[in-house]
Amino acid sequence: MGVERVFVGVGSNVGRRLVFLRRATRALEQIPGVSVRRASPVYETSPVGPRQRDFLNAVVELRSSLGPMPLLQRMKEIERALGRRRRRRWGPREIDLDLIFFGHRRCRGTLQLPHPRWKKRKFVVWPLADIAPAFASAAHVRQKLTDSDQSIKLYLRPLL
Repeated sequence: MGVERVFVGVGSNVGRRLVFLRRATRALEQIPGVSVRRASPVYETSPVGPRQRDFLNAVVELRSSLGPMPLLQRMKEIERALGRRRRRRWGPREIDLDLIFFGHRRCRGTLQLPHPRWKKRKFVVWPLADIAPAFASAAHVRQKLTDSDQSIKLYLRPLL
């Protein structure tokens, strides 16, 4: 298997949110067979789901020689190492790492690629459009998002 272009969403709304994003990004860089190419600006977004603190979100572009499932397993290890506690669905998270795209692969099983809700989430589309506007037409999708229920604003430029 060759090296794939991968996009990972990173988010946090518990504790020192920016510290969690930076630690997670550094931990991704430490995975054998993975290199971090760039990271988007950080956005502060209102949560989807239950009432809770706003999230900080960014998207990180990787190159990976690992397959999707081994990379996902390593991402879950990073979440545990950073203290993520399982709460209710869409509830507060110390850190959340999501595989958004893995090259141009399409999967519909335990792991769904691309992420099934990426086009509906400002906290994915906006940072993705910042670092890869041509990839999956993120810039076009960004223009079409009109969900007034979710606020989004630039928090920090850039994450790294």
